[in-house]
Amino acid sequence: MTDVSTPEIERRSVAFNASSLFMGRLISALSIWGALIVLAKLAGAETVGIYALAQAICIPISEVLKIGLREIRSSDVEEDYDSSDYFRLRLVFGGIAMAAMVAVSYSQADTGAILTVLGIYAVVRVVEMITDILHARFLLVERLDYVGISLCISGPLALLALALGYYLTGDLIIAVTGQLVAVLAVLLFYDLPLSRKVARARAEEAPARNWNVPKLTRLAWLAMPMGFGAALIMVGLYVPRLWVGAELGVAALGIFGPILAMAMAPDRLINSMLLAISVRLARHHVAGERGTVFLRLAQLVGGLVFLGLPAIYVCHRFGGDILAFIYNDSFAEYGPLLVLVAVAGFLRVIANTLGFGLIAAQQFWWFTWQNGIVAVVAVLACHFLIGEYGLVGAGWSMVLIFSTQLVLALIGLTTVKESRGAEAP
Repeated sequence: MTDVSTPEIERRSVAFNASSLFMGRLISALSIWGALIVLAKLAGAETVGIYALAQAICIPISEVLKIGLREIRSSDVEEDYDSSDYFRLRLVFGGIAMAAMVAVSYSQADTGAILTVLGIYAVVRVVEMITDILHARFLLVERLDYVGISLCISGPLALLALALGYYLTGDLIIAVTGQLVAVLAVLLFYDLPLSRKVARARAEEAPARNWNVPKLTRLAWLAMPMGFGAALIMVGLYVPRLWVGAELGVAALGIFGPILAMAMAPDRLINSMLLAISVRLARHHVAGERGTVFLRLAQLVGGLVFLGLPAIYVCHRFGGDILAFIYNDSFAEYGPLLVLVAVAGFLRVIANTLGFGLIAAQQFWWFTWQNGIVAVVAVLACHFLIGEYGLVGAGWSMVLIFSTQLVLALIGLTTVKESRGAEAP
């Protein structure tokens, strides 16, 4: 097996790969947000709430049960495990994810129609889990443009299918089924053929017919910490949405979900940009140049403050008008909620930026403690604030969650040891 360039698969530059992935993630994020905008324009708050509930249930479960296999595959340069091992383990965890999403959906759905929507969306997420592990093979040959193109096709196509399906029929079940057909088509006609092409170029051996269960078990054990860390992150991000749906109803979630998605959208964009400087930060840390690391982070945070504070002010002055324009007139009264979640999004972006300083020092254990504490704060904040203060309480919960993350990131950054990979306490 070889990783060198071939006439069939030629590696791209780091800059080209980074820009391709950035564009793909941007289009994907906008498409996910766009689904809520389309439904808000075409339907009422209850329909938006059903779709937001599907996202709040299925996205965190599927993300957690990815257990970081794509990242582990891309770092497995010594080929301890074959591509077929990763694919088969992803199928196993895809099945577990499907069962978990259906079980949670059954406990949350009030009607058969809602349960059907949640079930179809769960299948959409499983298809995306399979696509995700195929993308790991593209990373090995340094062709992130393949990943970027896939995301640029899949996201808008799924959004178009959702919009047309609902516009033509007024039926959310048909609209989400259209999404499923779209992502499945991209998998079958783009990602799978391209994955086979890469496998031929790398001279990968045909997978054995029998599954090597002990080997897959070792791989699953290796990936477990990644899944555990992802679970803690998802608690902070999605528990408030589920709490709103359970405590205040689907219609309230139809308001809160789109507003929160709007405020959190910049984070994925900025994180993609920060990936480009993460290696440089790590080199500064290895060289003992902590002052330079702090200076670079301070410059980044300064830029975020320069952009973020005016954005929050605009939300304060014109929040209702902005929401009415993007969604519909029924959102106009929720300008104060937009301000709260905009502040929460601003705090989250700064906390994640500072987190790259910890990544540069390989202080990965800190994120486990940090995300665990944030998860506890999320549950407590939702319990005490949402039932008492409604959607405003949900907004304050988000502020408390990401204030906690920011404080812990600052503590971790200022107490980081000089050497990389310091042992956990």
